[in-house]
Amino acid sequence: MGGAGLAALQLCGAQVCVLHRLTGWPCLTCGSSRALVALATGHPWEALSLQPLAVAGFAGAAAGCGAHAFELLLRRRVVALRLERREWRALGVALAVAVALNWCYLVWRGV
Repeated sequence: MGGAGLAALQLCGAQVCVLHRLTGWPCLTCGSSRALVALATGHPWEALSLQPLAVAGFAGAAAGCGAHAFELLLRRRVVALRLERREWRALGVALAVAVALNWCYLVWRGV
């Protein structure tokens, strides 16, 4: 319900990001609400241009949920992600780099 309210405010042109309103700099998730609204209304390229990391995260989560549901419902097994310590570290570094690049994109774009 809160997300729908924020999306409605965004569509009306209100700036709801407090950090952006106070400093002029986008936060790490600036544009996520608008991107998900664009996805829901059938505009994937607009969503990708607004907040690429949120769209990629949503697509990855949807794919993961679909794969997990397939395994659970049709194959009757639970899938668990088991990574070694160095793999978790590499995943963390990759995520940090993706977040940093996404923030640079948002600053460059002037979100």
